[in-house]
Amino acid sequence: PGEISQVSELPLTIKFNKKILVKDFEKYKTLHSDMKNVLDIVVKILVNKASAEDESLSKKKARVEGY
Repeated sequence: PGEISQVSELPLTIKFNKKILVKDFEKYKTLHSDMKNVLDIVVKILVNKASAEDESLSKKKARVEGY
C-alpha cells in the first residue's frame, strides 16, 4: 500500500501533504495542472497506439524510423 511499481519493479513512493488538498493552495493548482498534462500525454500515446494498430507493417516501420 502507498507504493507504485514501475516496469523495473523498483518501488516508487509518492508522498502527499494534507495542504495539497486545499484548492486555494498554490501547490494544489500546480499538481492539478501537471496531472492534466500527464493525462493528456497518456491519452495521446494511447490514441497514437490505437491508430498505429490499423496501419500496415511498412507504414509503422516508416513512422518509427521518422523519430
